[in-house]
Amino acid sequence: MTVEFYGGAPYSPSSISPVFTLFHVPRIHPLPCSPSSGFCRDATFALTVEFYGGALYCDCDYYGSYTIECEEFGGACPCRPNVIGRRCDRCKTGYFGFPNCQPCDCPSTALCNARNGSELGDCICPPLVMGERCDQCVANTYGFDSIIGCEECQCSPAGVRGGNLQCDLVTGQCDCLNNVVGRRCDKCRAGYWTYPRCQSCDCDIRGTESDICDQTDARCYCKSNVEGRTCDSCVLGSYNLQESDPDGCTRCFCFGKSSTCSPSKFFWDKVRHNEYQVI
Repeated sequence: MTVEFYGGAPYSPSSISPVFTLFHVPRIHPLPCSPSSGFCRDATFALTVEFYGGALYCDCDYYGSYTIECEEFGGACPCRPNVIGRRCDRCKTGYFGFPNCQPCDCPSTALCNARNGSELGDCICPPLVMGERCDQCVANTYGFDSIIGCEECQCSPAGVRGGNLQCDLVTGQCDCLNNVVGRRCDKCRAGYWTYPRCQSCDCDIRGTESDICDQTDARCYCKSNVEGRTCDSCVLGSYNLQESDPDGCTRCFCFGKSSTCSPSKFFWDKVRHNEYQVI
């Protein structure tokens, strides 16, 4: 039983001002303990002992400490391996089963339940992580990390196949319906509109920008030299609609004689002539 003294008599915590520090002596000293004696003078660990006229017992844990004596200043007891606390009364982080504190069988970054007398040492997992060794993501999460845990998939219910809200455990990619894209399956692919049904905008891809169309009204985005509702016609003064042309159509080169032109059946090429003759 621990008996703590204040002013030569058992003290009450309510009688002590929180401004001052109490002091400790080994449990074996006869009661009461006076700070004027050599034993108590050596055992006290704070300068205010004279003010209180007494000292507190070290109260080192019998199982967790090597001795019943504590540090003169601070009152720290000498703890056994893997035991911590001023009184040496609990396992240090990463150990469980006081007083025979054993390493937790958990990943190096995880803690375990260190309750006194616990024989389990259950791992304390980071957020959204499960498993005996805290090495698996819970349902509908991904990206396991031993420190920060896992992240929620947040798949869009309207855009995934069969209502499956579980994403890829590594990339986080959700399982999208046809013509639906995005990590969360939350938008139509380019050229489609009315998510989540995602119908074709019916644009001529030869004449459209990379986004192809507006996904709210199906309006086609035409290249600079292209026009028409579906971007299928060259603007006046251009010709030869091509998907590979960044402008869509090539400007006519009629030298001011005309503003209209059309593709020719002729083409440019290199001709190699082995013999030359001056005429």
